[in-house]
Formats: sequence, C-alpha cells, structure tokens
Amino acid sequence: MSDVHVTPNSAQLAPIDISAATVTALVIMCDLDEATHAPDERLLLMQITQFLRLSDGSLIRLDMDRGLSRYRHGPTEPISWKRPAREVVAEVVTLVQSEALEPNAFPWDLYAEAAQRRGIRTNAADLSDIPWSVFLSTQLAEAYEM
Repeated sequence: MSDVHVTPNSAQLAPIDISAATVTALVIMCDLDEATHAPDERLLLMQITQFLRLSDGSLIRLDMDRGLSRYRHGPTEPISWKRPAREVVAEVVTLVQSEALEPNAFPWDLYAEAAQRRGIRTNAADLSDIPWSVFLSTQLAEAYEM
C-alpha cells in the first residue's frame, strides 16, 4: 500500500456536469451579515442567500442575494431585537417574493434565468412546483433572541 500525497500544484479541478440534474428545492439561507456589521448595536444587517438544491444533493448558489437592515432609533437601552422566528421568516419571504409578478408568489421566471446561467436546464413552470425552505443561522437566531 502506498501513501498518496496531494500538493497544491498537483490538485486539479474537474468540471461538474449539472446539465442532467433536476432542481428539487429552493433553499433560502439567512445569516447575520458580519462582514458589513457595524459596531453600532442599533444596526442589524441580515444577508439572504438563495440556492437551488439539485437531484444529486448539491446546492447551487444563485446570483440573487438580498439583504435586510434594521435600525433602532432613540435611546433604547439595552437594545433588543427580539422577534419570533415566524415573523422573521415571513419578512424574508415577503422580500424574496417582492419581484414576482403575482402577489404571494416567488419570481420563478427570475429563478429559472439564474439557474440557466449556471447551466441548469429548467424553466419557471418546473420550478413553481418545487418546495422551498427558509433557514436562519444560529447567529441570526441569537441576534433575534429566539
């Protein structure tokens, strides 16, 4: 038995063929945006990243990221961002759905275009049948005191 050694120069990336994969779900991930999070405790920034889950189990990130900012005005001490998870999720869904042509619908045509740019063969009609989920990170849940 021989040892296998991989050095940075010997590693090679192989392209992944996702053209035959089907989309099985829309996954919306929400996290505290620490990269731009100001030291001002009155400001809360949320990063919303959207993915399509494929039939092979992989997640493909779409170029449709969103963000949400909240600011507390006034001399509230201590500052509390406490909100129930269902309210935060509802707000995220409203924001994501805001570009849809129909009320309370997702912009499936935009998702289809984004997926096609990634090499995924799909259309808005197919995507409108997939389930979707919203996930809140531990850091975001802590910020909202859930």
